[in-house]
Amino acid sequence: MRFLIGGGCDINHVGIAVLLANQKIANATGNCHESMQEKQFDLGAYIGQKLRVKIYDNASGGWGHINVDDIRFEDY
Repeated sequence: MRFLIGGGCDINHVGIAVLLANQKIANATGNCHESMQEKQFDLGAYIGQKLRVKIYDNASGGWGHINVDDIRFEDY
């Protein structure tokens, strides 16, 4: 899974996560930069399983936001 991400960097309050049975198996933040950077998760070990992508923002104040764009699922 590839995506662009920017914004806040407090992993407990803002970010994108991949969940398997409501458990985080991967997550990322925006590194406290407005410019979006490409990141990726290797989810090959989970082929055939039901995963969920969650974008969360439970923060306020400085860097209390997350920007996510261009989510792509590809074979590597």
